[in-house]
Order: sequence, then C-alpha cells, then structure tokens
Amino acid sequence: MLRITLFLLLVALVLPMAGCYRPLFEENLPRHQYTSYDEARHGPQPTEDPDVFGNPTPALQRRLDP
Repeated sequence: MLRITLFLLLVALVLPMAGCYRPLFEENLPRHQYTSYDEARHGPQPTEDPDVFGNPTPALQRRLDP
C-alpha cells in the first residue's frame, strides 16, 4: 500500500512539470481576428499610457473610446 501511495504521489508531482513546456500561442500572433482590420482602419492601438508619475499603465480609456 505504501508503494502505491508513493508512486501516485510521484506521478502527481512529475506530470504538472512535464505538461507545459512551451506556450500555446506565440507572442507575435494577433490577439483576435479583428486586429488586422483595426490596424488598417484606425492605425495601431495604444497599449500603454503614462500615468502622472510617468509609469506605464494599460491604455484602457483610449482603447475603449468609440
């Protein structure tokens, strides 16, 4: 019984480490199918805006404005 428990514990610890060895999607791929349309129509969308201290923050207001 102890051997089975140790084996199951070993399998439970090793499988998560071997499961994800590379990212599913590459960073240079578009996030959604409308990215090329948006860039052709409105130009590249801003991803970051500096706050009052100059630190980059997500540009949610500029990206979500109509």
